[in-house]
Amino acid sequence: MTYVEQILYIAKKFNGMITATQVTEAKIPRRCLTECVNKELLYKASRGVYVLPDVWEDEMFILQYKYPKGIFSYETALYLHGLTDRTPLSYTMTFPKGYNITAA
Repeated sequence: MTYVEQILYIAKKFNGMITATQVTEAKIPRRCLTECVNKELLYKASRGVYVLPDVWEDEMFILQYKYPKGIFSYETALYLHGLTDRTPLSYTMTFPKGYNITAA
């Protein structure tokens, strides 16, 4: 199995999304991600997050990956817990005191 095939297999296994960290953990060179993007087998959804072209990108997954110390809060938390039927217009996250999100 080639590196590209391994990347696509991992992406399909994780609902069409793959991260650069997963690629590194699988001991696949990250340049293969760029190769997949150039061949239009994947597209870059965010820094370090890649998605298969036929899959909707999960914005909450991307935010949680980008800001691992963030917690979804307020109306976003209500939506996730099924306590409201309205999808939030924008996602709200809360961070620990003193956490610098620009450095994340």
